[in-house]
Amino acid sequence: MDLYQLSSIQQNVLIASIMGDGEITKIYKNSRRKNNSYREHYGQAQEKYREWKQLFLPDLLYFNKKSHSLCSRSLPLFTQLYPHFYNSKN
Repeated sequence: MDLYQLSSIQQNVLIASIMGDGEITKIYKNSRRKNNSYREHYGQAQEKYREWKQLFLPDLLYFNKKSHSLCSRSLPLFTQLYPHFYNSKN
C-alpha cells in the first residue's frame, strides 16, 4: 500500500494522526521487523473518537483493546513515511 492509494480523506486522517495523536514506531537494532508501524494510545474517554477514526482506515488500523491502542501492522507505507516525520539520526 502506498500513501497515494488512499483517498484524500484517508491521507488527511492518517497524516493528522501521525502529527497529533500517534506515532510511527521505530525499528530497533536486531528487530525482526522489516517495516515500521503506527500506534496511538488512548484513554476510555477517547475510545469513540478512535472508533470514528478507524472507520476511515479499516484496512490499515485495528484496535488492541488490551493495551488501549489503535495500531497497524508493520507495513512498507509506514517505513516510507517515517523519514518525513522523524530525524533519522535518532
